[in-house]
Amino acid sequence: EVVAAQLDSVDSLLVVGHNPGLTDLARALLPDFALEDLPTSGTVVIDFSADRWSDIQSTRRQLVYYDFPQNPGPAPKTD
Repeated sequence: EVVAAQLDSVDSLLVVGHNPGLTDLARALLPDFALEDLPTSGTVVIDFSADRWSDIQSTRRQLVYYDFPQNPGPAPKTD
């Protein structure tokens, strides 16, 4: 609801918070992303094709980047 309520003039949005809320948000926006629990200081970057934040649930969403401090390898790259 908070993301969808942003002004349309906002081009990019950084959401900072705590679990379980951030894990729930990532799961809601990326249902095919198998995220069990967003680790502390984890980062999920999502690209949307919507022109209005209020359309965020009904538009194409794509994972751009996911990483976290304890990741044993390099950050996953996406196309």
